[in-house]
Amino acid sequence: MKPDKGGGVAMIEDWLYSRKMLEILHGDRKYQNVSRNEINLANRNLEMYLEDNLLQGTLDKQLFGFMWVPKPVIPGIFGIPKTHKDVQNLPLRPIVSSSGSKHNHWQCMLTTN
Repeated sequence: MKPDKGGGVAMIEDWLYSRKMLEILHGDRKYQNVSRNEINLANRNLEMYLEDNLLQGTLDKQLFGFMWVPKPVIPGIFGIPKTHKDVQNLPLRPIVSSSGSKHNHWQCMLTTN
């Protein structure tokens, strides 16, 4: 996998990568488990918000089409090795990928406006 800073390739065994990711997810309380029902409820709230704004005329059809995600995926997380830190015990930098999720296009709008 590609390291966090600099060039090159970092190799890490599967079991060690899994252990480090579990430590990140369960260790520092920045992440929490949510049920699929909570995810579906949040997605439905976003859909209702978009639909309401389209009906009220505060959102045009083109922007609605951009923001609407008909078949969303649940965001995933992965870790990139920080090779500039401790080479003997590589820490991982967590990256949350929301590509294809309900929130992906919202992020685009928030960062450009």
